[in-house]
Amino acid sequence: MTPSSDLESEGKDARSGLGLLLESGTTGHTPLGPNQDPWPATPHTEGQARIMHDVIGGIGPDQSVHENMREPLARALATYTADTHEILAGLDSKYISAAGAGYFQDGDKTHMAVSQKDLVQFMRGLSEDPEAYGTLHKAESRYIDLSLEQIPKEAQGPDVTNPINKAGTALGVMSSIREDVINDGRMAGYSEADWKAKLAYHVIGGAVTPMYFTTAGGVSLAFGDAIQRGVDTWAWEWGNRMKGEVDAKVNPQIADEYLEVNNQLPIMIREWAKDRPEIQESFIQDYSRDVLEGRNRSTETAHKYLTDTTN
Repeated sequence: MTPSSDLESEGKDARSGLGLLLESGTTGHTPLGPNQDPWPATPHTEGQARIMHDVIGGIGPDQSVHENMREPLARALATYTADTHEILAGLDSKYISAAGAGYFQDGDKTHMAVSQKDLVQFMRGLSEDPEAYGTLHKAESRYIDLSLEQIPKEAQGPDVTNPINKAGTALGVMSSIREDVINDGRMAGYSEADWKAKLAYHVIGGAVTPMYFTTAGGVSLAFGDAIQRGVDTWAWEWGNRMKGEVDAKVNPQIADEYLEVNNQLPIMIREWAKDRPEIQESFIQDYSRDVLEGRNRSTETAHKYLTDTTN
């Protein structure tokens, strides 16, 4: 007779293997290793997008993901941040219309589509692991940085305010998920302080080192600080504060402070504006207000989808 502990161990090993298999199947590259962060705008094939759609739709409604699968699935989802950013914003009708099919083509690009509800609930299930949550948060922050850099210098009106509002919306959902995890009280065996501290070190450690992703041809590419100024500035400020505080009880408080949307994004926006001397101070503050409007909209959306998972 097989001892129950052996069966439990086999089950965990099987789920670990399944998680890695799904990471590979949805991204097209081998599972990432230590110090390798997912690239948030990775190209995908139709087949990969379909698998990701099915994983989200199959697991999302339970708002629960097996502990051995959280990190590989978070890494997989992070490669779709260009799509999840738009899905969370809820403004692009192409994603809404294609949610059932699981994908759509836009020129030579394949986009994954899924319902906003399933996505938020899937992210909630992943986020009981602070490192999985950190992976999603880093990817979203990095994609926001990229989207800001892609705004033409002569852009005005909605060409500027829409990307900024979407940034507030996406990180607002992340904030609501974080609050839901903490308020749930289980956090996969972590105490609230441990969860926050582990998240903090995970985000900071990745944000100040190069990012790596593997192309479809198997080539590993690294992206340095040049395109990550906003993320790095925010992360360095946070990291320096944490290094200056030796009290373990203080670091989780710093994590709370720096993960607040109305603290993180104004730092990123101000850093982005440094290369655009034509942007006046009053506009920088207007853009920060757009961030908060996006956050308010997303908080309402996320709370609608996040249900009590304590039972």
